[in-house]
Parts: sequence; structure tokens; C-alpha cells
Amino acid sequence: MTSIDVFVVINILSNRSKWTFIFYKVFKLILQSAIIFNLYDAATGLIESTKKPAAINATGGFMQSDLIRQTCADIFDVPIVTMKEQQSGSLAAMFLARQALGLNKNVDEIGRFVEKGKVYYPNQKEAAIYQKLFPLYREIKNDLAASYQKFRDINTI
Repeated sequence: MTSIDVFVVINILSNRSKWTFIFYKVFKLILQSAIIFNLYDAATGLIESTKKPAAINATGGFMQSDLIRQTCADIFDVPIVTMKEQQSGSLAAMFLARQALGLNKNVDEIGRFVEKGKVYYPNQKEAAIYQKLFPLYREIKNDLAASYQKFRDINTI
């Protein structure tokens, strides 16, 4: 639980305001979706130049949340596979270094070192909605590009 989560819980308990809780949850979902849309936007270039992955192996702090994992599965429209090893990212970096040194010949050899955890499958109804929302996300992002530059200009003063 983050400090913001604690603040919201204290606020809810002290004010008994269900609207504060609802606002917090809606804001959190919007923020999470925007972050994942940004990841998806960055990934679409790779997907378009190669191919859509059959699944995505997920690890790390941001991907610890069940809600985030499911939202990623829905937005990317592929299964999200978690790893039982919490340091899978470090393990992958070590393996790539070993491969660069010639100690491992094939990238598939990493499979000996990792054990899969829970798999989050896309909810097709949600995935269809996100696919309709994604072009709107890109449109809004592009429309706000000039405003982002103004923010950067203010921050450099």
C-alpha cells in the first residue's frame, strides 16, 4: 500500500465519504490505463515492424499489481505471464550478458532458469473497448504535444 493509498483510506474512514473512495478508484484506473496505453504506444512500433507476441512475460514493480497485469493483458490483447522469480529482469540481463560472451548459444536456454507464475488472459470484451479507445488516446496525445512543450519551457525557467 502506497502513502497515497494510506491517505485515501484515512480520509475515507474519517469522512466516511464513499465519493472520495470512488473518485480515487476512478482516477487510479484512468492513470493506470494512460500509463499502459503509453507502453502500448511505444510497443506498437516494434509490433508493426516484427509481429505481435504470443504472450508477454512480466516482472518488476509496476507489474506487481493484479489490476495492472489484467489491464495490460486487455490493452495488449495477449496473455501476460508472470514469473515466480521476483528478480526475473535481472536474470534476463544476466542471461543476455552470458549470451553476448558466448556462454549461452540460444535465447531459449533461459527457460531452464525461470518458472512461470500466474497467467492473465485478455478479457475480449475489455480488449475490444481498449482497441477502440487507443486511437483516441493517440489523438489526444498528439493534440497535447504543444502544451507539453509549454510545460517543459516553464520548467526550464
